[in-house]
Amino acid sequence: MAHTSPLAELHDNAEALADLYGPPESGVKVVMTYGQFELEYASIRKACGLLDLPTRGLIEVEGADRESFLNRMLTQEIKGFALGQSRPSFWLNRKGRVDADLRLMNVGDRYLADVDVHAAGRAVQTLSAYVITEDVRIRDVSEQWHRLALHGPLALDVLSRHARREDGSAIGVLNDGSCAAVLIACEDGRSRQAIVERCDQCGVIGLEVSVRAGDVRDVYLAFLRSAHESVPGHAGPNPRPMLRPIGWAAFNVARIEAGTAMYNIDFGPDSLPAETGVLDSRVSFKKGCYLGQEVVARMHALGHPKQQLVGLKLTDPAYRPGTTSVGDATTDAESTFARCPETGSLVFAEPEPGADVGEPVGAVTSATLAPMLSRQPIALAMVKWACVKPGTRLLVQAEDVLLPAEVRAALSSLPRGSTAASTSGDQTQG
Repeated sequence: MAHTSPLAELHDNAEALADLYGPPESGVKVVMTYGQFELEYASIRKACGLLDLPTRGLIEVEGADRESFLNRMLTQEIKGFALGQSRPSFWLNRKGRVDADLRLMNVGDRYLADVDVHAAGRAVQTLSAYVITEDVRIRDVSEQWHRLALHGPLALDVLSRHARREDGSAIGVLNDGSCAAVLIACEDGRSRQAIVERCDQCGVIGLEVSVRAGDVRDVYLAFLRSAHESVPGHAGPNPRPMLRPIGWAAFNVARIEAGTAMYNIDFGPDSLPAETGVLDSRVSFKKGCYLGQEVVARMHALGHPKQQLVGLKLTDPAYRPGTTSVGDATTDAESTFARCPETGSLVFAEPEPGADVGEPVGAVTSATLAPMLSRQPIALAMVKWACVKPGTRLLVQAEDVLLPAEVRAALSSLPRGSTAASTSGDQTQG
């Protein structure tokens, strides 16, 4: 059964434009935009965007043996996993393929694991099959819990205005890779329990908030109060709101700019860890055995994958940058927007002068016109190993032409020195 957001009625009342995430038979309805894409994107870069996440599932792991069990199962080191930490990891099958890409949170009496909603049930089933005598209980709690996200440089400010830690203290510093139990004050005067995890997926502060499904509407409306407050210190006749509800479209552009690869989009259940572009952040090569380790270790020590995810910078010869700025929909009348490849667009090696283009060497997994780069086209693509070296020249199909492209040294395309780049997440070398 497809997962439905508890906030669906609110989105419908706001006349949000929606689409399906995932296959048609089990797709999840997600908000794409509230009709103001440029302003939604600008809130991520300049203030704070509030995003509903029916695309995410949650797994709960309880029992006295949960640490030792997961350390034998997952690719990440779990020993010494302290309260308040979160760690990204892969759960592999026996052939070393990625069954789930997850972020594990230690919230004290249990672990919570964030996963793609379409991978949650399978991950619970396959992990549970290895519980023999251990005191471990694994449940898919995606229907009992729901996730929201705050993305933007003011995300912590917004959270701090509405929440406190469970001991009553202020939120304070919440570093990337940490989580905390909090109480969020709602309009009825009561507080709702939540788990907040910091995960900077868009190159700015990112906070994912896990709330019980019955409380998520109240928490969402509490955060929306910040939409009526102005950005501190922002002067002018048109005060900029501190927060704005955003859809998947704005988030997707920002996460592609930041080089955040996503499971079931940029890689999936047929991928090997070495192909994903995020190997170093998910896999420990110093820990003991885990399921699929032999495949991972052998490839790491003796060879390389057939393909790998890389970041591409594309050039459209017909593109003339205009006066568009981040969050401003107005462009110079003489500007020509660059063409953007679609998901699945073919990638080719650049041929020798006078030679024909040969067989494809890969395909685009995600692409956008990057506002942070004056709407230059950028992409993430899975390409053959011979083409992954930074600086490699390629050609990418876009509409009816082949655009020149260059493999970047990192998945991220954010300009160095920008505020966004200074807090970006995965920038794994290609």
